[in-house]
Amino acid sequence: MKNGVPTLLVAEDDENDFLVLGRALRKANFETDLRRVRDGAEVIGYLAGENGFADRDSHPLPELLLLDLKMPGKGGLDVLIWLRKHEMLKSLPAVVLSASDNPNDMQQARAMGATAYLVKPSAYDGYPKVVQALRDLWRAGTGAQMKTTICTLRLRDGKEIIAKARALTDDAEVEVQWSGVVERLQPVLTEKYSPGFLRWYLQARAFALGAQFEFRIEE
Repeated sequence: MKNGVPTLLVAEDDENDFLVLGRALRKANFETDLRRVRDGAEVIGYLAGENGFADRDSHPLPELLLLDLKMPGKGGLDVLIWLRKHEMLKSLPAVVLSASDNPNDMQQARAMGATAYLVKPSAYDGYPKVVQALRDLWRAGTGAQMKTTICTLRLRDGKEIIAKARALTDDAEVEVQWSGVVERLQPVLTEKYSPGFLRWYLQARAFALGAQFEFRIEE
């Protein structure tokens, strides 16, 4: 989520289909931070924070994933298999939007963990129904929402140490983004940690350093 607007990551290799979806979202006043990748490999790279997607300010994790079933290289089913095995992201809502209305494709997508299966309209006038379905999923709060825990240590000289951890749950272990005078925090945490542990650890360090500790959670 960015500035209170849900991030929607769309995996779509067809430029026109992506533009039509964006137009339908805007017409329905469904405000989203719309992001696009073009194939399954890019989806996985984006979600994993790899291959140019490491900066979460520029590439925030989505609250909802929209997958085309058939894409070059890795397809939607490959992404679903990877996603549902990923400890931190396995609860992320993933909706398949495919031109196929084959019941076998639908059953397979569901079996692989798709949150929903929507048939891609053949004309623009069918897209409002797609947007409404996405809005309903969002309002229903399907799956967990990504939240960012921001911890701040304010030292006696006014300088700060800031740690950010974005995760679906309080106990999911994720990469921590550090800023400020981190070198004054000993030992510095360099592995993956859960937001819950991060708060506990920094509160304890604040006491030892005579620093002020505060934290906030942003969606």
